[in-house]
Amino acid sequence: MSEPLTARDAAAYRHWTPLSVRYADLDTLGHVSNSIYGFYIEEGRAFYLREIGLWIPDAAVQNVVARLEIDFIRELRYPATLRVGSRIVAVGRSSYQVGNAVFCGDVCHATGLSVLVRWDTQSRRSLPLDQAALATLHGQRHR
Repeated sequence: MSEPLTARDAAAYRHWTPLSVRYADLDTLGHVSNSIYGFYIEEGRAFYLREIGLWIPDAAVQNVVARLEIDFIRELRYPATLRVGSRIVAVGRSSYQVGNAVFCGDVCHATGLSVLVRWDTQSRRSLPLDQAALATLHGQRHR
């Protein structure tokens, strides 16, 4: 039996978002600033959620980030072409977890975990995941 895939394994991700390191992403040491990794993860997560239908701009039901964890593994420098992997990690009653990883080539430079809550933009309260969202999320879980 093979080892389970970890957040650092490219094979754990089915969805990829291409990005590039911009000169503006660098800190005074010449590598990508820690705060920019959050941007990369956000871009990957947003493209992924839009692709699977869980983010529709201006819809009454949205997703809000309740928690964001980032593990910094290796530094990134300019210039570089990146790809951000996205996957569903866990599904709850009104929240779910999206895992991301930032790769340059075949090397993982950071991983992220976001807890997202379904949110009613009118009442400003969380909502339970409806059957359609649950079906989408469970269909996206890596087997």
